[in-house]
Amino acid sequence: MSDGAAVRWLMLTACLLACGKAPQSPPASPPAPAAAAPNARPPDVAPAEPAEPAGASLVLPADRGSGQFRGLRIDVVDLVEKRTLDGSGMMRATLRLRADGKDETVELTSDDPKRSWQGYELDYDPAGWRQEVRLRVQRQQP
Repeated sequence: MSDGAAVRWLMLTACLLACGKAPQSPPASPPAPAAAAPNARPPDVAPAEPAEPAGASLVLPADRGSGQFRGLRIDVVDLVEKRTLDGSGMMRATLRLRADGKDETVELTSDDPKRSWQGYELDYDPAGWRQEVRLRVQRQQP
C-alpha cells in the first residue's frame, strides 16, 4: 500500500471510530481469477471431432505394391523407365484405382504426374525410380 493510501485509511479509521463504527481492513488487491483445470473446457463448447487428414503420402513397392487413403485403393500394376527419342528417361507408373464401386487403370508419368479421379487428386513423384511409387493423395473439396 502506498503512503498516501495508508494516510487515507488512518483518517477513515479515525472518523469511523469517532462515529462508533468498527473500522474495516484496508482494501486488498482484487482476487486473482481462479485457474482453470488444464483440460477444462467451457461448458457450452462441444468437444471437437478429430479432423481427417487432408492428404497422405504413400510409398508403394514397385512390385505389386498397394495402399489406401480414405476409401481409395491403389494397386501398382507396372512401373517402367521409358527412354525418349532425345535419350532422356521418363518414368511411367500404371496404377489400378478403386473407390465407391468404380475401378480404373491409369498411367502417371514424370512428364504428366497429376491426375484427378473420382474426387481424389493424385500427384506422382518419380524420385522412387524403379524401386517404388511415391504418391501424394488428397480428397478434393466438394
